[in-house]
Amino acid sequence: MPQLFFLCEKIVVGYVHMELERADLNYFVMFVLLDEAKRYPIGKRWSKALRGFWITRSREPNMRVSDRIVRRNVCIEALKVIGRLPVTMAAIDVGIQIGQSTDAEVDVIRTSYYDRGVDKAAWNVFWGSFLSWREWVLTSPQARLDFFLNQYESEQGRARRRSLEKLFEDLRSDEVQAARNRNWALERCQSAQARIESNQWDPNADWKSLATDHSEVGRFRAAFGQVEEAISHLIQALEIWQARGQEMPRIQDRAVPQLEAAIAYLQSLGRRPGEKSVTWLYL
Repeated sequence: MPQLFFLCEKIVVGYVHMELERADLNYFVMFVLLDEAKRYPIGKRWSKALRGFWITRSREPNMRVSDRIVRRNVCIEALKVIGRLPVTMAAIDVGIQIGQSTDAEVDVIRTSYYDRGVDKAAWNVFWGSFLSWREWVLTSPQARLDFFLNQYESEQGRARRRSLEKLFEDLRSDEVQAARNRNWALERCQSAQARIESNQWDPNADWKSLATDHSEVGRFRAAFGQVEEAISHLIQALEIWQARGQEMPRIQDRAVPQLEAAIAYLQSLGRRPGEKSVTWLYL
């Protein structure tokens, strides 16, 4: 499973200022429906976490086996509110996408939506995850996408792999989505920069958020060729993780070498005359 999205519920949702628009709708619906987080048996018990290909949910006591119903309801809500479809038509669209399009199957999907609805927390998780996933798709080299497509096929089968592959291709060729992704990155950078400059931090309680903000600003500056500024923010993130990361040793073990590698890469650019453009750093 790509670790990029494991922490999305804790980190990404706080950055969701961009709203879902019609231009995003088909991509969002396909992203949500092409995965499902499930509990898996461990001996005589079930795992506490719901694990999917893109998203892992660690605290979902109300989802006994999977998040399938929540995903369908989120998509119906999106199609109703943004796509202006009646609920029945939205349920039909969802049923077609998941291969459950008989009248009886669509009625189950529609009834589940009316029975359970969609809460804001569920919406934010999927929308925030989509924004991070879109950035990842648009900025990854093809080799990285191919690697995860192969992983996805081994778990989900050939037909669903083809659907995901087409989604990748359509998204990467969509100039509107590229522009919206840049705007979202700018929003995150501006918000993170404002929080850093506010100096309203409790070093004991807020160190993880401060490290995340420095990493976010560093990634954005690097993407736009502002190498010195990027290095400065990444070094500050690194120093925070080195000083406080023992409180979260497993994440520290990943964060410190990733930050060190990113800093070394950016410093090497200073020794390459004329090289200014930098792709997204994966931290």
